[in-house]
Amino acid sequence: MPTTGQRGNDGINEMKKGERRKGFRLVSDYVSKLPAIYISLLLLFIIVIIFVLINRSFLSIYNLKTIGNLTAILQVVSIFLLEGLFLSYLWCIC
Repeated sequence: MPTTGQRGNDGINEMKKGERRKGFRLVSDYVSKLPAIYISLLLLFIIVIIFVLINRSFLSIYNLKTIGNLTAILQVVSIFLLEGLFLSYLWCIC
């Protein structure tokens, strides 16, 4: 009678939990080693490519100016929020 982990008398053992075959790598092995900023930029690039394929005028000069103007307001607001957090942090450690 075969014991747990063996298929029979042929000597082939089943793979144990968490064990991987040599030479066999999954995409998740490569992705897990990348910094998060690279993964985020890759996803952003894929989304932009999809939008360009759907709408050819997505990257027109007018749309880029509009996106730039809208994000400039968000950048100013985020700078003020980060300054407030930093100043409150400095106040706590003093």
